[in-house]
Amino acid sequence: DHDKVWWVQAEMLAALTYAVRQQPNRADYSDALAKLLLWIDSKQTDLKSGIWLDTVTTDGMPKATGLAHNWKANYHDVRALLLFAQALASSRARGENGAAHA
Repeated sequence: DHDKVWWVQAEMLAALTYAVRQQPNRADYSDALAKLLLWIDSKQTDLKSGIWLDTVTTDGMPKATGLAHNWKANYHDVRALLLFAQALASSRARGENGAAHA
């Protein structure tokens, strides 16, 4: 199964954010983070509400479009976005630029 599930994408966002902060010179981490952010923004997010879709196929088609249910709380995505926002703010304060240096 290669579907993209919201909580897995969120945890990968948190992990890549941490990886880039710890090893900012690793282009593979920065590239993976940029690609993931693009995927989440363009394929995993409901355009109307901004809430992450539950499950999306690997070609970007919504599979399970639930925005909330018993197992889909706001923990994973909010946690990942907060970690990313904090890292981005920190890198900007140090004079770095963009997601590649989150």
